[in-house]
Amino acid sequence: MKRFLIYFLVVISALACSKDELETKQEYEDELRARFQEIENFIAQGNCKSSDECDYLPLGDKPCGGPRSYVIFSNSIDREKLEVMVERYTRLEKEYNEKFGVYSDCSFVSPPQNVGCINSKCARIMNE
Repeated sequence: MKRFLIYFLVVISALACSKDELETKQEYEDELRARFQEIENFIAQGNCKSSDECDYLPLGDKPCGGPRSYVIFSNSIDREKLEVMVERYTRLEKEYNEKFGVYSDCSFVSPPQNVGCINSKCARIMNE
């Protein structure tokens, strides 16, 4: 519990600092790219043995509402940490959209229907 509290405080303070520092569209885009890469790298650490170990979370914020996409991951990684990372990314993208008047096609992004374990990694399984 103590470790989680320390981690939570570090994340909150980092969020507070980064919000104050970002001003330009390019700074936001760079930060969003960096956070997305951080999420991808974290997810890449996970492995699976069966499809039961795979899950997904919504990621990002479309200006018309809803997530921009979904991240698929193995439950072998720290889900709570991933949820915090995804929430930070989503909150920053929402702020970016509002600040710069970003718009989108307003299409609904459906959650992945089939996720599974392929070569020890969780991924979307495409129907044939």
